[in-house]
Amino acid sequence: MSLLLRKLFLLSCVLCLVSCGFRPVYQDSHQAYGVETEDKLAAIRIGNIGPNDGRTEQMLRTNLEKALNLRSINVPQEYTLEITLTESLESLGVKKDREITRYNLVYTAHFNLLKNGIKTPVKRGKSRIAGGYDAVSSDFATYAAEKDIKGRIMNELANDIKTRLSSFFLTGLESKVLLEIEKEERKNNEDNLQ
Repeated sequence: MSLLLRKLFLLSCVLCLVSCGFRPVYQDSHQAYGVETEDKLAAIRIGNIGPNDGRTEQMLRTNLEKALNLRSINVPQEYTLEITLTESLESLGVKKDREITRYNLVYTAHFNLLKNGIKTPVKRGKSRIAGGYDAVSSDFATYAAEKDIKGRIMNELANDIKTRLSSFFLTGLESKVLLEIEKEERKNNEDNLQ
């Protein structure tokens, strides 16, 4: 009898999860996000990544382009993603003679998703990723470690931004935000006419 109750309980838990829209996090992105969301992600053009357009920003751009358009489909660009990237370097490990032995590199990306033809962002967000590396006696080894951690951080930032944008499209917030923006623009236009 208890075995039957256990099976029924397990079956009811599975049915509850399926009916509420539960989707596994670590699933193939095509299955997890759905075709409609992937098409919307592919329709995002990567705009300015500031404040300067150096090697780090280029790594983020490349990783975002790969993450947002996994299937490499050609769709019309409906959105523009603008990003402001900031970097901070913190010393973590310090010896008694004040020599730094470990650094923590932190990147913060503030992003705005703009729909073409609308000046107000439909989605604003912030992503912060940190990584550490050891400072050794060899300058080249320290440089290589810093370069490696920057690459890893840019990959993580791109995946985090993709996840945030995917959840925005999956939850259906896009249409609600667009309606509110249209109402505001109409109200502003009416106020300007008076």
